[in-house]
Amino acid sequence: MIFLTLSVAGYAQNVKTGIGSRDPQQNLHVSGATGTPTNVGTTGIKLVKPTVRIDGLNSANNVASPAGTDSLKRIYANQNGDLVLVDRKLEQPVFAQQFGDVIPTQTKTLIGFGTVGEEPLKTLTFKLMQPSVVYFSASFAAVVSTASIIAPTDRRAKLFGAYFRFSSAPTNVSTTANFGTNKKTYTNGTTGIAGLPLGSPSTGIPGVKGTFILNPRARLVLPAGDYTLVLYGEVTSNTNILSVLPSVEFGGGTEGENFIVSATPIQY
Repeated sequence: MIFLTLSVAGYAQNVKTGIGSRDPQQNLHVSGATGTPTNVGTTGIKLVKPTVRIDGLNSANNVASPAGTDSLKRIYANQNGDLVLVDRKLEQPVFAQQFGDVIPTQTKTLIGFGTVGEEPLKTLTFKLMQPSVVYFSASFAAVVSTASIIAPTDRRAKLFGAYFRFSSAPTNVSTTANFGTNKKTYTNGTTGIAGLPLGSPSTGIPGVKGTFILNPRARLVLPAGDYTLVLYGEVTSNTNILSVLPSVEFGGGTEGENFIVSATPIQY
């Protein structure tokens, strides 16, 4: 009887417990602390809160996160049913991180008072694997002049700017709304003489071209899916006088440009 008891106990120490399987691949360890101060019924045994550990997730098979127990760790089941810890690094896809002369130079000139025109400057296609917070940023020059590429001297304010918009996106994400908008105004003139309008070329006093840096940027929460992003430059006309029609050269006059798009998943 003693021999039989020892044999059963020895066998029980090496058995693997399967859940929905007759041939489990990893040992299952169950331990725990008392979960209630009172006995369960008349058994004389207190309820225990179990703790389960799977050998496949021990330190021999997975390197611990340097952040310790306070860090978040992702886990998934592979095709063999094994639970695997994902690489401890935070996934933060960088779809674009460009510096230097990265915004193609484009010029937009308008005709007609109060008209608004936009010019596509750069396009980027990217794919989000999970819902994410996506950061968009660009920096580039805008050189303000007239249609004849001379410095404006009409003292009229010129409104211009830049923004992002999707040309294609998953359902429920707008492809008509602008975001990250950054706009500026510019005016320039000279002191006129009697009988001549302010800023008249006849004064002989030249105007000054205006060079500005535009910084459209935004942070959006977006669903997983495929996206096509377009960066636009925009200018608003404020005159019908052909000689002083507003013209803006986007992406010219500087090497200090950048174009950045990156994402941080918020759900796995």
